[in-house]
Amino acid sequence: MPGVAEVTSRVEAGKATIRIRLAAGESADEAKLAELREAAGKNDPAFVFFGTDAEAGSLREITIHVLGEDLDVLDKLTRSLADQAKNLPGVSEVVLRYKSPRPEMRLIVDRVKAEQAGLTPASFGDTVRFAIQGAVATKFFEEDREVDVRIRYAARFRKSLSDLGELFLKALGQNGGFVPALEIARIEEGKVPAKIYHQDKKRAFGFSLQSAGDIDQLIGPVQELKKLPLPENYRIEFGREFRQALESRRRFLTVNLLSLLLVFMILAAYFESLRRPLMLFAILPVPIAIVLLALFVLGQDLSITIMIALLILASLVAMQGMLWLRFTAPGSENRSKKLKKNNKFLRNHAGALR
Repeated sequence: MPGVAEVTSRVEAGKATIRIRLAAGESADEAKLAELREAAGKNDPAFVFFGTDAEAGSLREITIHVLGEDLDVLDKLTRSLADQAKNLPGVSEVVLRYKSPRPEMRLIVDRVKAEQAGLTPASFGDTVRFAIQGAVATKFFEEDREVDVRIRYAARFRKSLSDLGELFLKALGQNGGFVPALEIARIEEGKVPAKIYHQDKKRAFGFSLQSAGDIDQLIGPVQELKKLPLPENYRIEFGREFRQALESRRRFLTVNLLSLLLVFMILAAYFESLRRPLMLFAILPVPIAIVLLALFVLGQDLSITIMIALLILASLVAMQGMLWLRFTAPGSENRSKKLKKNNKFLRNHAGALR
C-alpha cells in the first residue's frame, strides 16, 4: 500500500500480529485505519483488531464482562451483547476477549488394539500430529523474512477426515508392518472447552469496544447495555479503566459544582447582596442551553473536553455580567466619575511619575 515503509509479522499459536511502520509524513489517523480495515475485509470467524502506538497509555477502548455460571449461556450472552454493541454510535471495533467453544474431532484410541500393534496412545497421537501438522525441520532465511521448512504427510492424506482412512502407522509389535489409523482409533465429535476466566469469584467472558473518536462518546450508550434484561444470576460489569473514567467524570462534575458555589459566595461578599449574584447566575443558562441544543442536534455526547469549553464560556459570560452589574449598582455613577478623574490625573502627571 502507498505510504507503508515496513511490515513485520509474527505468527503464534493463538494469534498473529502485523506491525506496520508508515513512511515519513504519513500519520496513523482514523482515515488510515479505515483504509487498512477496508483492505483487510471480512475475516469471520477471526477477529482483526486495529490499533496505533499513539493509543498506549490512553483509554481508547472499553471492556465489558458478562458474569455467570454456565459457559454456554455466557458465550451466547456475550456474543449477543457484542453484536448489539457494534451498532452503537462511535464504535469502530468490537473484539471478543476469549476463545469461544469450537467444534473438534477426537481420535479415541483403543488401548487393547494399540498394545497389540506395539503402540501407545502418546506415540499414536504424536504420529497423527506429525502427519497432519508436521514439524519444523529447519528455517530458511531471506533478507527480510523467515520461512519454516516443515515436514508432514502429502496433502491427499490430510485434506479431510475421510483421508484418515489412508493414514497408516508403523506397528512396533512382533508382526511388524503397518496398521491403519482407524483400526485402532475411532472418531468422536466434541467441542474445545472455553478457557475459564473468573472475576469476583464468578465465571466471566468479556468483549472490548474501540472508540472511533473521543471515548467519552461511548459512556452514555455503553451504560445503556447494562440495562438490558439478562437471565437470573447473570450480570454485566465494566472494566477497571471504564470505571475509572466514570469516577473521573463524577469528580469533575463535583469540582465544578463546588467551584460554582465558591464563586457565588465570593460574588455575594463582593456585592454585599445575594440578589445580584443570583441575577448573574441567571444569565448563564441561556448560552449554555444554546450550546447543549447544538450538541443535541449534531448528535454529540457531553465529553470532558466540551465540559471544559462550557466552563470557559460560563467564565466569559460571568465576567461580562460582573462588569454590567458593577456599573449598574447604586453609587456606580460616582465610582465611574472618580475612576475617570483618577485616569485624567494619571495622564496629566505621567511625565513626573516616569
